Amino acid sequence: MRMITLIDKTAAAVVKVVGVVVVHVDLVVVVVVVVVVVVAIVVVVVLVVVVVVVVLVVVVVVVVVVVVVAVVVVVVDMCTSSSSRRGCCCCC
Repeated sequence: MRMITLIDKTAAAVVKVVGVVVVHVDLVVVVVVVVVVVVAIVVVVVLVVVVVVVVLVVVVVVVVVVVVVAVVVVVVDMCTSSSSRRGCCCCC
């Protein structure tokens, strides 16, 4: 009778410890999954921000180049056109 009681107590203790370990492992898995998801979201947000910044920089550079080319074309046209030689400072 004592042996059966001892086995029952040992089995109950093992089940309790294994249950705690399983719950602990489940919590660790949940925490790891949450951390991985959060890191993935942060990486995606950072990549989106970088892409937006790069696109904005490219747009600004294109606009500046277009404006500079337009100004150069207008000035060259003013200086080479016979009708507007009076208004050109480089041909005075």
